[in-house]
Amino acid sequence: MDKAKRIYWDSCVFISYISGEKRNKFEVAGIDDVVRDVDLNKAILVTSVVARVEVLRDLGDKRDKFINVLLNPSIQEIDVNKVIGQMAGDIRYQFQQIGMSRLMTPDAIHLATALWAEVDEFHTFDGSGKQPGLLSLNEHELLKGLKIVKPQSKQPYLGPDFK
Repeated sequence: MDKAKRIYWDSCVFISYISGEKRNKFEVAGIDDVVRDVDLNKAILVTSVVARVEVLRDLGDKRDKFINVLLNPSIQEIDVNKVIGQMAGDIRYQFQQIGMSRLMTPDAIHLATALWAEVDEFHTFDGSGKQPGLLSLNEHELLKGLKIVKPQSKQPYLGPDFK
């Protein structure tokens, strides 16, 4: 049996999934692909407990849905420990040294958690807009080449109106 792929979700991906946020069809299908693979035990979804803080703030009446999603045994919610805290601080410092001082503490914790958990991919929408974000750090050498991408499917669901 193949080893389950380990995928990290940044808070914004959970928010998009739970809230039904409008995204392009490839991104929606990418989220759906991950959810299906997690349900079929083909993937393990990893996130930081920091996501709980960020997501619960933004979901309003859909907070319970998020809490129930986290009950899935194929989702690993990682606590911030001393090692991850040190890694996050080191990441912020290293990026500051090369002139990238905009890396916020929660983002550094997410990145450190993903590295600590040895994930295959880090999914985020941070950086999809005009401001550079985590997507701009894809495969950066300071992050040991961590693959940071939007969740995207190669074959999105086209819907019932497709002809």
